[in-house]
Amino acid sequence: MSIPVNSLKLRLQDLQHKMERERELGPSLAPPPACRTTLIEQSNYSYTSCEGEHSWGLFSLYVDLMGHEQRFSCTPLAQLRPMAFQTMQAREHNKGYYLLCRVVTPPYWSIGTILCVEDPAGDVRNITIYNYPGTRRTQSHALEAIFPVGSVLAIREPLLIPLESDTSAQIYVYSPSDIVFVRPDDRILAGVTWRCPAPTPAATPATHDKWHELGDGYFNAGHFLASAVTYTRALEFYPNELYFQLQRGRAYLAMEYLSAALADATAVIGACREGVSDRTRSTALYLAARVEYALSHYDTAILRLKEAARLSPGLTDEYTIWEGRCRDRIRETRGDYDWDVMFENAQLPGARIDVAEFVGPMEVQSMPHRGGGRGVIATRSIKAGELILVSRAFAASFPDELYGDRVVSQNCITGQMEGTCSSEVLSQVISKIFGRPELAPLVFGLYAGPSYPDPPHTYPPPVVINHDLRNPLVQELDLDTQRIDHIFTFNAFAPETLGWGWVDLLDASGHDSAGSPSKDIFRFDDLDASEPDIYNPPSALFLLPSLFNHSCDGNTTWYNFRDIMVMRAIKPIRKGEEFTLPYVQGSSTLSRHERLKRYCITCDCSLCSADREDGEEACRLREQLLESLSSLRSPETSLANIRSFLCYVEGTHNALRGPVRPASGRIRYELAIAYEVRARESADSSFRIQAIDACMAALEAYGIVVLDKSMWGPIGSVGSMDGDEYLPISTETRNLVVEGAKYCAQISLSIVSAFVFMGDVPRARGWARATRILDSIFVGCGNALFKSRHKAITDNLI
Repeated sequence: MSIPVNSLKLRLQDLQHKMERERELGPSLAPPPACRTTLIEQSNYSYTSCEGEHSWGLFSLYVDLMGHEQRFSCTPLAQLRPMAFQTMQAREHNKGYYLLCRVVTPPYWSIGTILCVEDPAGDVRNITIYNYPGTRRTQSHALEAIFPVGSVLAIREPLLIPLESDTSAQIYVYSPSDIVFVRPDDRILAGVTWRCPAPTPAATPATHDKWHELGDGYFNAGHFLASAVTYTRALEFYPNELYFQLQRGRAYLAMEYLSAALADATAVIGACREGVSDRTRSTALYLAARVEYALSHYDTAILRLKEAARLSPGLTDEYTIWEGRCRDRIRETRGDYDWDVMFENAQLPGARIDVAEFVGPMEVQSMPHRGGGRGVIATRSIKAGELILVSRAFAASFPDELYGDRVVSQNCITGQMEGTCSSEVLSQVISKIFGRPELAPLVFGLYAGPSYPDPPHTYPPPVVINHDLRNPLVQELDLDTQRIDHIFTFNAFAPETLGWGWVDLLDASGHDSAGSPSKDIFRFDDLDASEPDIYNPPSALFLLPSLFNHSCDGNTTWYNFRDIMVMRAIKPIRKGEEFTLPYVQGSSTLSRHERLKRYCITCDCSLCSADREDGEEACRLREQLLESLSSLRSPETSLANIRSFLCYVEGTHNALRGPVRPASGRIRYELAIAYEVRARESADSSFRIQAIDACMAALEAYGIVVLDKSMWGPIGSVGSMDGDEYLPISTETRNLVVEGAKYCAQISLSIVSAFVFMGDVPRARGWARATRILDSIFVGCGNALFKSRHKAITDNLI
């Protein structure tokens, strides 16, 4: 699956140009339907081929567009009129009409679910259904459980697009709510006659056990929607079978259709039928407890578990484990986390971190001068390093979770390429709203860009949960998938899991310690590679964190334990002051503002103001210099060249600017690395002294005030710093820059390492205290996590 980057870009550009041409051509009469026999044969062949690819483990790379026009229907089916293929307009949403059609071949997946359907006149066409929950990269046999041959569909206000030959066309459906499954007794079928005989459907299970086997088979294979659909159909034959209802509830829980899962569990708990065993009620209570847990209703979950344990004493141990998890989550809602365990779990591929959310002293306020009209302010004074928020991703995707086919997309809003993870997150968001309509206001309450009205000034909106039983194929909302695309574009984060903190100076070149506090979606143009998977950073949509506004010189930083975001204050914040964080990073205001264009905002923070004082020409030169930073890491690069490079970068700053110069901080640390390498190669301690000096200067460039720059002799000459109280830096953090979260603790530990090499244990200990302070500001999480992340130095150097 190795495809050159340029080839991918060309394919995406061709796709976008084709869509633009279609829009320019405008509506026209639909081309005549394809030959019925030929299209059905082709569809059957594609179905067989897709099944073969899955069975042999063969996967494809697809290209697609994001952020393009995706209309959806808001008109109830009862208010629409029927139409046939031959009367449809091409390149036009046929407003006021619906298409009645019948599935004639088994479906298969190729960027979307593809069905071959016929209308009552016997004309056939293909339909591509994008974004349908539970179908993404699903094997064809499971898709057939959702869209079985012979099922009748009504497509609300369908869009017909001619194929490249312009002699045929197919239907495109972008919103899953435009698909209506028509029951045989529906009144819209009254008087409808089909010209062709009904296609032969798959055999319906003849017995209770066969339904059981089919539904469980889908569930165990991870095809949860197919499982829920199968149990729903089984309940039509066996309406009093509680097992089917429980199993459907389990499938709903796996899909995170939580209100539907709770409805199934509650129905079984309340069943008054004779012969309902305590074990069945206990199982239903356990399911209800799991759902309440997923809903963050931990006290209610404990009550359910206790009742379940009373009915099934033999399962008390399992229920006790879950009760313990509930109590852990309740503790976490107060900000008390086992950070060390979270960190260890986050290092596991494919892991998701099970913790509760914490919302600190904050509230959302209307801010008309801000994009979106809102911001988050502190409700009390906050110290540097204080925990502000712990938030679970509404939807998230990581490269190590992906399987099967890959999708690379062109974002029509930003012009940038997006990887499979971005496409996965969009799919998850649509699926979650489809299954839990009560969550729609939370997502649609986020900023969707300048082409949409501003969202409400308050957040979150009230959420009303409907516990009525639901059919998994019935959608209660009209889903605007285009708006979801826009919301993702303007709010998505690229999470970086907090990693191992300390890297030895000898090996530090090119390594970052903490997760990068950048909301900027990964830019494909920044890399030079040929494998599409390289262009696939993790992606996530968070709700409350999306309301934090931008400042390049933000007062808040964030990092991830995979899908969990942790936000901390890095500066003292007054009551009523706004929390801000940088959405992007760059060497100067020029690159930062270029990247901020995607958010349609500008920045006037202290960093940007200082860069403007430096002048546009100086900023442009600084950008060019930093783009060649990797050249300093060559073993052939001399110290003189690195010092000259630093002088050039320093020269791009106004002489009156002050010590905070993040671009210089990076170069000074590169210089420190080079000095330390020479010190170890030559055993010349003077190089190590220069390495320490460069590290201290780097810290100052990130806003750290270094109180003691001495490198030999007795300590304690600064204030009362002596013995165990010696601290070589100031705890004043008002000038800290968020970019320092990447480097400051690592730089400080490099100083510790250098002093240990020099045998100066008192200074090493003092700088170790400084490191803990810096770590507590940027990362926090206590000594246990600090020791875990910096194990090499805490075990061997101090």
